[in-house]
Amino acid sequence: MLNGHAAAREELRAAVAKNRPAKLASQFLGALGEVHAAKILGASHVSHKVDECDLKLNQVAIEVKSTARSRIDNVSLAGKQCDEVCFVRFEASGEELWLVEAFTRPRPKNGQRVTEDDRTYHVEPKDRYRVIW
Repeated sequence: MLNGHAAAREELRAAVAKNRPAKLASQFLGALGEVHAAKILGASHVSHKVDECDLKLNQVAIEVKSTARSRIDNVSLAGKQCDEVCFVRFEASGEELWLVEAFTRPRPKNGQRVTEDDRTYHVEPKDRYRVIW
């Protein structure tokens, strides 16, 4: 993880120096999202296998999805064995990376739609915090 942090710091610095958006590796953001989601939820890591969930809290299997985009879009959960999804959104600001938003919602089953009301927020934009500085 330390090499990932160093590479992310270097990318954030380079983006500022060249006045362009930071291009953070999706694998790094995914791993960072899992680490912070586990800490926020008090969950344990389960597996890094593609078809299994990332975290478990009691008997609830949780898949973590991370992004650095300005909003969280719907994601494919095909083949994932999970009960809930935890979305983690990061935002680059200068040479800093912030965790801006983290929420869980149930995984839709049998064509059911999931709405904003189904979200349980653990970090809201007003409570954001720095993860790299």
